[in-house]
Amino acid sequence: MSLSEAVARLRDEAQPRAREAAGKLDEFIRSRNLDRFAVEKTDYYYRADQIPKGELEKLSPADKLEFAALERRAGATFREFKDGFKVIDKIRAEIDQARNDARSPAALNGERGRRSKGQHIDRAGGQGNYIQDQVPDTERERMNDRIILGNAIIAHARADTAALDNEIARDYGGAFRFNIRDESVEAERRLSDLDVRRRAGARGDRAADERGAERRDDRLAIRGQISEADIRHHSTTLAEHSKKLNKLTNELGSKAKNAFDVYQHARRLAAEVVEKYQTRGESPPAPFVERETLVKTQDEAIERRLAGHAERLERLRVALAEEHGQPLRPEQEVARLAARLFTTRTELQAREERAARFDETRHLRQWKIRGEKLSLADIDRLIEQATDKSQFVRKRELHIFPGDRRRANAEVERLGEIRQEIVEKIGEQQGDLRKSVGETGKLLATLTRAYEREASLREQAGRVMPDPQFERQWLDRSADNIETARDAAALRQLSVFERQFNAYADPKERFKPAEGWGRAPGRSLVAEIFHRESSERLAAFRERGSLQPLLVETSGGLVTHRFKDTEPRSLIEILARPIVETPAQREIRLGAQAAFAQYESRLQADVEKTCAYLEAAREIASSQAAERSLRAGRELPAPDAALTPKQAMIVEIHAEKQPDPDERGRLLALARGSAQSHSDSHSHSHTRPPEPVAREAASGVERGR
Repeated sequence: MSLSEAVARLRDEAQPRAREAAGKLDEFIRSRNLDRFAVEKTDYYYRADQIPKGELEKLSPADKLEFAALERRAGATFREFKDGFKVIDKIRAEIDQARNDARSPAALNGERGRRSKGQHIDRAGGQGNYIQDQVPDTERERMNDRIILGNAIIAHARADTAALDNEIARDYGGAFRFNIRDESVEAERRLSDLDVRRRAGARGDRAADERGAERRDDRLAIRGQISEADIRHHSTTLAEHSKKLNKLTNELGSKAKNAFDVYQHARRLAAEVVEKYQTRGESPPAPFVERETLVKTQDEAIERRLAGHAERLERLRVALAEEHGQPLRPEQEVARLAARLFTTRTELQAREERAARFDETRHLRQWKIRGEKLSLADIDRLIEQATDKSQFVRKRELHIFPGDRRRANAEVERLGEIRQEIVEKIGEQQGDLRKSVGETGKLLATLTRAYEREASLREQAGRVMPDPQFERQWLDRSADNIETARDAAALRQLSVFERQFNAYADPKERFKPAEGWGRAPGRSLVAEIFHRESSERLAAFRERGSLQPLLVETSGGLVTHRFKDTEPRSLIEILARPIVETPAQREIRLGAQAAFAQYESRLQADVEKTCAYLEAAREIASSQAAERSLRAGRELPAPDAALTPKQAMIVEIHAEKQPDPDERGRLLALARGSAQSHSDSHSHSHTRPPEPVAREAASGVERGR
């Protein structure tokens, strides 16, 4: 084992195991309140020998067994950790001995003359580690300091990735899909809490349609009644989801804490190194990180869209490659970089689309405030009603009782406070989405520069860039992003990449025949739903859009207003408007008219985009069906649609809205009959992000497919 391998094993394996075991023992001690009897208090982990034996004897038999097991585990991992230092000391002693031997006359005339100063070791295939075995005494300290500085960079990136995973699970876990029993199909499938509630809402909407409810309040009442009953029916499903989510968040919270502790320790050591060189009046040396660790950590940062860490690690990668005269990336890593670039480009498109959708509909998004779920449009309508009640002369009647008017004024004030909270929440969400777009844009710029650098170097050497090589989860993530953005051109590119995937992929990740041929028909089905729904939205807006609340940005802030309320109701009003209309009223009227036109234009553009996306999806499905028959040497029936859990739920929710029972049954059979919708053997680990699927709850993200 080389010195670099021993250091890495101690840092990446032995130390985390020892920390985890000590943490679990400490957690047990604190959970049983044994820390109250400790001989010496500590802000760190309690050890078994700090607890009086008399108190341990009071534990139940089961707790005694658990304590003994935890104590043994903590002791064993700590001994392993200490042994790691012994191994490092031994290797360093061997290096010192080799250096002393090299200074002998025999060595000067023999072996040393046959080896170049600073010969590299640990370089499997020319792509290994950068550690050197022949270093002067003055350089050994400097190399150790470089390793310490590199460790701090790695620990920082890992701490942030662990913290992000924990934050996403904590804040957006309701959108995570777990394999749980769905009462609607009486079988297990990948399902989220959000899926259950969205489907319940769709069933409520259909019930309101079937009962012929026209007034908004009547529809909301029916929808609420039906959806709440459906959610109660799925209480077991939701409880199972909550249990699995709690387990995941606890695991991620523990990992985040351990990663942060490691970073704090690494940062202190790095600060000491920097201070040492500052005291000497020297600049600190450049950080050093082993190639394997650097590549893995940068991959984790890119996966979580941590642009700052990805850029910093890329600069370090370039510096170390130049320092040691090695290629920046071997062939396979360049191919993976190309795949990363494509995935990130689709990610940026999807995030921009989510941000745009939120901007357009933010006044209709409901927020839970003080036990009520209200949107900005809802609160403005309630304020208008309460304000009317507070007036002596109302729109349709007189309000002569002072007590009623006082209560109405108090309600206006209360609703005004709620409105301010809603506006703040809208601003926060909008800021988060824009920040998300900005971070992804920065990451895309970093990956683009890296790709262009590789392309330039290869062009100079007369070599071409390799085709992209994806991991399965990158392809799935790209597919989700393209589906969100409805990008026909990207869908065609993705189809080509998927057809190439099995040629280089790990056998465990390859598409099975039914899935490989079924993905295109599945996308075609979902694209058809997207186009149908976008067309229905446009038709509904043209029919009833004048009654829909529109968001108007005025000099006084955000307000909601209906286009119908800007239209004159009589000839007298047309003639009087230039005289009686205030500047504020005119600003709102013109703003509402502009908002109406912009929203209709957006809906029309969405119809055109979904139409192009549908055409591309159908073209790909038709082409692949023909290829399948050609390979078989005979005409084959169209392959069955293979739906991901996300796609299956899109189809199912659309089906639940259909008034025609036959059409509803057909779509439900497709959604629930797809093998992919019930189990996804290539589903992503819940410990990677995503991006918050999560934020799909409000703006369409998928995680944990």
